[in-house]
Amino acid sequence: HHQITMASSSPLLFRPSARRPRSLASLTALACFAVALGLAFLVVRSSSSVNEASWVGAGIAPSSMSRVASVVPSTSSLTSCASTNLNRNLAVRSNVAAVRQPLVAANAAYATVRGSSRENNEDRISVVQNPNAAEGEIEHFYAVYDGHGGDGTSMWLTENLFKMIKDRWSSKDPKSSLIRAYEDADEDILQPRGGVFGIGAQRGVGGAKCGSTAATVVTYKMDGKRFAAVANIGDSAVIKKGANGIEELTTEHVPDNEEERKRIEMYNPNPKMPLVRFVEKTWRVGGLLALSRAFGDAYLKPSLDFEGIGYQDADYMSGFGLIARPDVEVIELSPSDEWMVIASDGLYETENRGGGGGLTNTQIEEIVSANKGATPEQISTKLVAGAQQAGSTDDISVIFVPLA
Repeated sequence: HHQITMASSSPLLFRPSARRPRSLASLTALACFAVALGLAFLVVRSSSSVNEASWVGAGIAPSSMSRVASVVPSTSSLTSCASTNLNRNLAVRSNVAAVRQPLVAANAAYATVRGSSRENNEDRISVVQNPNAAEGEIEHFYAVYDGHGGDGTSMWLTENLFKMIKDRWSSKDPKSSLIRAYEDADEDILQPRGGVFGIGAQRGVGGAKCGSTAATVVTYKMDGKRFAAVANIGDSAVIKKGANGIEELTTEHVPDNEEERKRIEMYNPNPKMPLVRFVEKTWRVGGLLALSRAFGDAYLKPSLDFEGIGYQDADYMSGFGLIARPDVEVIELSPSDEWMVIASDGLYETENRGGGGGLTNTQIEEIVSANKGATPEQISTKLVAGAQQAGSTDDISVIFVPLA
């Protein structure tokens, strides 16, 4: 529902060249060179991977679990997902890997399911826990990535965004830390491919029309208090149940959001041709994408000069005003807070953008309240099932985080 498919440009045609037979010596030399190149790649790969014993987490690829069926959601208790290499895109279940710690959200769980209108589940989930987090360090990291145009971008984010956030993290300025990480990630995603195989290839991880939303939560402790830094781009969302009811912690970045529409049109070089257009029953950037902020989507970001840079920092915007600068909300977690939900837009009502029915915040609260005493895994499953029963046809991914 995010994207309208356009006819691709004509493929490049390559003409085979005449080749002379190679001698045995030259073939041997080529083979030796290939082996040496492979060994060098492995050394670089191993030296750049995350390998810290204190970190426990998993980058979860729902497609590996939920492509089999679109009706039954895949679920897991996140405390039983462990990986020593956070770049692995696997959900590893192990009874001995459970983390026992007196930390908020140690028993969080997720559920994900492929939408009935989707060929593949392009959602991805990341969860990382640091059992030995010191003052100001990242304690928990939760993320939902809703891919479109393929799962290349959401997969890349699962494998890389947490590390980029961790490398730039400062508890004294969490907002700037998250903005830098998001923008740097988008710049990396949009880099053209190098080497011979990059000639004539589309720019961007997963291709020029591949992109993803993101909703991330970082928890940390400062001065005896616990905080959550929430960031998002696109329409994946984070809500929290506290003493005053449901609180939305994210901003919906879609073209029908009036503030987003004004931002995009402010940099339109031709006001007579609006950049935000109503196409196929919804507002779209360039008449193509039903999102105003997203990772990737290189075809809507024509030059690298300003991609991934927030509009406040640039004299003008390139492309169609599509950016990857997140909105960031930093809140103090209170003892009266009960739970948090991080989810892709498939959980919610999105009929005006082609995602079918879904749940309202009130209905989410009712489902959770009706299942007091249930495990987080059971609650996340019921939320997914409830959205499907309400008519959601999109991929649905939910992380349920108990806070009480």
